[in-house]
Amino acid sequence: MGAVIPTPFYMNKGLRELPAQMGIDNDEKIEGLKELTGLLHKTDTKAIAHLNHPGRMVNPIIPGNYFISATDKPCENGGTIPNRMTQKDIKAVIRLFSESAVRVQKAGFDILELQFGHGYLVAQFLSPFVNDREDEYGGGFEQSVRFPLEILSAVKAAVNLPVIIRISGDEMIPNGIILPEMEEFARLLEKAGAAAIHVSAGTVCSAPPWFFQHMFVPKGKSWAMARQVKRRIKIPVIAVAVVGDSVNSEISATSGRAPYFLVFNENGDFLKVLKNPALSLEHRASTVIINLLL
Repeated sequence: MGAVIPTPFYMNKGLRELPAQMGIDNDEKIEGLKELTGLLHKTDTKAIAHLNHPGRMVNPIIPGNYFISATDKPCENGGTIPNRMTQKDIKAVIRLFSESAVRVQKAGFDILELQFGHGYLVAQFLSPFVNDREDEYGGGFEQSVRFPLEILSAVKAAVNLPVIIRISGDEMIPNGIILPEMEEFARLLEKAGAAAIHVSAGTVCSAPPWFFQHMFVPKGKSWAMARQVKRRIKIPVIAVAVVGDSVNSEISATSGRAPYFLVFNENGDFLKVLKNPALSLEHRASTVIINLLL
């Protein structure tokens, strides 16, 4: 297996999405995480740590969780009213990412992925639908990308790991994040030192079928967005998509551009890494999630 991304790590105990979620919020976690990376390395598997700040999408049923966002509006589909972030809050979150990144490196992870999409905190700044700020962190594209670029800069200064950035190419909602702006954002991320861009879609708040890549979402849309992003940058682009039982034509259309496919079944269980998978796809799950490196 080439690489594994464990469940997203919480960076503060008040930011949990799941009661049993793994954390990287203090140095006491490092030794245990070293055991995890050590096991992966024994099989020549790279370990990728995924850091995410949920913002207003923190799980409301977990005691002690707190809610902050670019706005003071809750998720329109239900949720706790968040506190609008102050300048002090913004600096604290940037520091949270950089301090967590240091622990990631100390724990032996090979690669770091930062969640800038899917309707979580950073996307709450990027999305015109959510960000109603009138300071230097809102009011237009240049202002909305300031926060994520400051996070990436701080993380790059703190560690020397390759950093993947996960984005939603389109939030699939009116007045949300759209692909042309994400193409430009990807160019800025590349310039700021990102090692790869991971393109997905949707928002956990407003468009969860796209976030989960539900079997009923249009097939190939995420791949097409990833290809559009790739045309603007030189660094690798990772795409994620869902296909049904008839996968050969969709995979064949992309296989010339994607040297490796990571194939999972509908339960999220890893099946295999394929090179030139159009020639060797053996599994027929009702839903297959495929990550492509373009």
